[in-house]
Amino acid sequence: MLPRLVLRMRRAVRRLQRDGDDLDLTGAENSARWQAMLSEIHERDRAVERRLSEAEQALNRLDLN
Repeated sequence: MLPRLVLRMRRAVRRLQRDGDDLDLTGAENSARWQAMLSEIHERDRAVERRLSEAEQALNRLDLN
């Protein structure tokens, strides 16, 4: 079971790996990639929060009470 899981993980990593990317990253490159990924995630979260806030404000303007 474990060897099959390892093979699946390797295939998934290869599939997700961009063309020409090396997996042997230095600490600085790895850190920069993580920061970029986290920044993108935070940006998406901020966009979702902004849309929810706009929707809430629109609902409040309707005054359905």
